[in-house]
Amino acid sequence: MIQRAKYILTAFLAGAFLLAPMFVQRLNGQVLYGSVVGTVTDQTGAVVPEAAVTITNVNTGQAREGTTDDAGYYSIRNVLEGTYDLSVKKTGFRPFLEKGVQVSINTVTRINPGLQLGAVTESVTVEASAAVLQTTKSDVSVNLESRAMENLPLANYRSYQTLINLVPGVTPGQFQNAIADTPGRSLSNNINGQERGANNTRLDGSADILVTLPHHALYIAPVESIEEVNISTNNFDAEQGMTGGAAITVVTKAGTNDFHGSLFVFHDNSALRAFQWDENRAGETRKPKGIRNFDGGSIGGPIKKNKLFFSPTGKAPSSGRTAPCSNPSRRMTRCIASEKATSRNRNSWAPRFWTPRVIPSRCPPRRAAQYHFRKG
Repeated sequence: MIQRAKYILTAFLAGAFLLAPMFVQRLNGQVLYGSVVGTVTDQTGAVVPEAAVTITNVNTGQAREGTTDDAGYYSIRNVLEGTYDLSVKKTGFRPFLEKGVQVSINTVTRINPGLQLGAVTESVTVEASAAVLQTTKSDVSVNLESRAMENLPLANYRSYQTLINLVPGVTPGQFQNAIADTPGRSLSNNINGQERGANNTRLDGSADILVTLPHHALYIAPVESIEEVNISTNNFDAEQGMTGGAAITVVTKAGTNDFHGSLFVFHDNSALRAFQWDENRAGETRKPKGIRNFDGGSIGGPIKKNKLFFSPTGKAPSSGRTAPCSNPSRRMTRCIASEKATSRNRNSWAPRFWTPRVIPSRCPPRRAAQYHFRKG
């Protein structure tokens, strides 16, 4: 009986696997990709139907093709981020070529080629074009490119999330939990007045959310491995659901026809930071000792030209030590020492149900104690 049940279960799973493609529709989502659209016209402004449109990635040599419809309109969707050359060919017209077309994720790039009558041996080439306004989509978004992330100063564990602070409507990112809870050291932000858990981060299409702390991203990709980050803060597409604040999309690099690489070293210690507000309020004169070091690098290139590429990135774990303790001020010491005797006084600075407790710590002699309160 058990053996027969195994056979039935195996047959059911095999049938579901084979029949699934018949019931699954193609996903045309643009979150991880861009689109190139436009209308092809001639010298008089009349539309040109059945013209062959081709875009070729400058770095990988991979090409995508499309054809204009009766209205002269073409649309090439699901285009990877990068720089492309766009060419248009039609019998009786000179070939058209526009170089340096930038395609970004979650955006629609519109190019309207104008063909001229002439022989096929002649051509019209546009080396560069002015930036055009986004008229196809109504979302409010900001794109962070790889070059900006690698050259702008990044604090807080060299995280790309530091640059999210530059987006309009975003509060400064904060660490809200300890290293044990969030080993990736994810930053959390309030965006457009929404609570921190309303933001949604996706890494190459997969949800990047720490289940136990949903206002944190689970994995923070190294800056050297990121191709582009798109932050949509309003009017974003329905496919970017599960989001009330901002939809953050991270796309990693995939390699090109050229070999490239990088090395980085990050060092941070207490001497490089200022006193925090609570340390100044407590009258601190010495900062707790803390040292952090990050080392890593990346390398990428072709396995088979125009076909297959690689782009691994590595980052060594944090090394160093931190002494999370501080030296209490004299006023705080006197206040804690006398609190137990005056806790019953209604005019005391602390409520009656709070009792002071001194907890020794493993700090240097001059920082021999940490002070906490527990419910009495």
